[in-house]
Amino acid sequence: MRLDPNSDARKKIRRFINKMPGLHLREIQRELNIPLGTLNYHLRCLEKSGTITSKKEGKYKRYCPMGEITAVDREILSILRQTIPRRIILCLLVNPDITKKNISGQLGIRESTTMFHLRKLMKYNLVKQEKQGRENIYSVVNEVGISRILISHKPKFW
Repeated sequence: MRLDPNSDARKKIRRFINKMPGLHLREIQRELNIPLGTLNYHLRCLEKSGTITSKKEGKYKRYCPMGEITAVDREILSILRQTIPRRIILCLLVNPDITKKNISGQLGIRESTTMFHLRKLMKYNLVKQEKQGRENIYSVVNEVGISRILISHKPKFW
């Protein structure tokens, strides 16, 4: 027996992903309270039909609606869904050109954790590092673009 491609479950999942792009499997499962295996099956079907798209990031696969969000914005959203990188970006938007030590102090996290996430943010070209004397300072690469994404998806982050 084959399940209906427009089943209520898929419609519910599709509406949720449209409303909350960039979430990973477990977050969707927690919010929708759909068994993990069932959700995984429906997500694969929605991907095959071209309704949604996913991006693997580390051990997470994040889902977004197809065609509504650009590939660059999907990547940024995927990173901003993570608490510490989002907090670092917000810190840098408010305090541009600050050191790793100052970021760590303001956020109350270890410098090694800060550096781990700064490297990831630099890898995705969201943050840049510049040498200023003996210190490295950090700032957001595309302040306007990242601010736009944060503002337009604000309710979805908090």
